[in-house]
Amino acid sequence: MGKSIQNVKIHNPNGYGSLGTQCEIDGKKVRGVVSVDFHVSVDEVPVFVFEMQGMPNIEMNAEVQFQFTPKTVQEAAAVIQKEIVAKTISEDNVRKMLGI
Repeated sequence: MGKSIQNVKIHNPNGYGSLGTQCEIDGKKVRGVVSVDFHVSVDEVPVFVFEMQGMPNIEMNAEVQFQFTPKTVQEAAAVIQKEIVAKTISEDNVRKMLGI
């Protein structure tokens, strides 16, 4: 028996731009999507790679690949540093909170 192919829909209910874009697999909304890469070759089944933050809360049988971020401690540190700068929390206060 062959692989089951899922219906993937990427759309923006606002009709334009990327803000508000929604992803669905077989009609089930996928939350936490950061980006989607799409690849198709003339002799392949199309493949969507969803980059996610956190684990998806969906159930599926599919040729779907998930890529989670951050992948490394360095990437996680960069996210934390960006948040610190955005929220103007001093690095000294962060060190105190972390006990370092």
